[in-house]
Amino acid sequence: MIFDVFTRSGQETSRTGLQRFEPVFVLLITVVAAVIRWFGIHRSLWVDELGTSWVVRDGFSEIFPRSVLNNLSPLYYVLVWISDRVWGYNEVGLRFPSFAAGVLLVPGVYFVARSLSGSRTAAILSATIAAFDPTASHYSIEARPYALIQLFALLNIVLFIHYDRRRSLFAALMLFMNAALLFYLHYTSALFILVDGLLLVLSWIRGPLPSRKELGALVIAGAAFAVSIIPAMTRIAYLLSNKGALAVHLTIPSFTDSLTRFNVSLYVIAFPILALLVSFIFEKHSDELRHPGEQGRNFRDNATRLALWGFVPSVLVYLFAKLGLVNITLDRYVISSSVASMLIPSLLLVSLCFGVARQITTAIVAMVMLMISMSFLRNVDNEKVGYRDCRSLVTQVNATVPSDLPVYVVCGLAESVMLAHSDDPLLRDYLLCIVNSAYPLRPDLLARAKPIASVDSLTPQVKGSFLYIGPYTDLAKLRHKASSAEGTGEQEPELEVFFPDQAAGANYVAVRVEY
Repeated sequence: MIFDVFTRSGQETSRTGLQRFEPVFVLLITVVAAVIRWFGIHRSLWVDELGTSWVVRDGFSEIFPRSVLNNLSPLYYVLVWISDRVWGYNEVGLRFPSFAAGVLLVPGVYFVARSLSGSRTAAILSATIAAFDPTASHYSIEARPYALIQLFALLNIVLFIHYDRRRSLFAALMLFMNAALLFYLHYTSALFILVDGLLLVLSWIRGPLPSRKELGALVIAGAAFAVSIIPAMTRIAYLLSNKGALAVHLTIPSFTDSLTRFNVSLYVIAFPILALLVSFIFEKHSDELRHPGEQGRNFRDNATRLALWGFVPSVLVYLFAKLGLVNITLDRYVISSSVASMLIPSLLLVSLCFGVARQITTAIVAMVMLMISMSFLRNVDNEKVGYRDCRSLVTQVNATVPSDLPVYVVCGLAESVMLAHSDDPLLRDYLLCIVNSAYPLRPDLLARAKPIASVDSLTPQVKGSFLYIGPYTDLAKLRHKASSAEGTGEQEPELEVFFPDQAAGANYVAVRVEY
């Protein structure tokens, strides 16, 4: 079967108490993960999520042209559109695909870790990390595809290991079909898929070389994959020709920072050190050979694969940025690698600990991850997890702003730079997404709304009284313009802030400006 990766093998095959309560534990940790994620699912959408809401706003047929502007293929938006039909056009409906994927990731990580490590205790460790990991929790309540990418990246690991065992045409087709879905969820997942090819080449170098039958299966499956992604090539060409939409202005992280994404320094460095300390204290036979013979080879192979899946994509994006090709160094662009960082600790635990030391280490790690999740819950509604309160902003504006004001909007999306050389009405509608989609302005205000690239676009052309909506930091620029106009003979602009009532924690501002 495809999922024979979940066959029970390794050190804990007897009918132990842990085995008897395994279904209960998996269910319990999954429910806890769901509760943590549901806690923040109703918070306000922020600008990228409002971009998602704009894509699905006007029905199925509008998804395909709009998805190009939003840097993704239509696949994810179709899933969101289906979710909206069930849950409604609201925060839950827009985020439910991510929520479901984030919850399913937890039992998925448990069973994959159990198979790879041969230890239920080690599987508990990885499942706990998946349940409480702040990155996974965050993307599980975001209307973007990254939680789904994590889930399909985990499935990629399962299918690759299955292919490595079977080397059949069916196994190859399943692997490449999942790779196509992963690719269409986000084009940068190609970096994760490249690791599959690298692992195949390395296995051939080590030997044996592939048989004709295996080569034939790979050619057929590879051709099917190539044909399936042809429709995406024009979209990728469009993105590469508009590098401003790919965050080229971001600061390139250091090489060390690139390699320590997704709490890798905690999971792959700090936790193993803890395991070694506990092992030193509690183990009587620390020199025991853990993985003799064929089992040891499989263990080393799996550890190598996870390391390559975990680190190669980050190294590639770092090199791309340093060479000036394209800057895709944001963590979310290599989110597929985060799954490997959740699985690696299970293998390290089995290598470093035995018996009661393994259980003590797992318990300590579980408490640490629980504390991390408590911090996530405390901060789920503020800037530390990307919170943007566009909902309150629009509500306040609709309640207080006069109807005769022109409205200028800086949404903060990178695509705003394209306004300088494009009059595309679809682009302009997209750049109003924070006020025309899930949280719409009153019709009289929305009819007067126009997108602008930045606050600097307001002068000297714009005169009279108008409403400005944009990043809160622009309020300081507007006040600076007011103070600099004083004493120069120019009319000093008047400012009236409608939102926020208090400056603390604000990310967007709505202010009436009158020159």
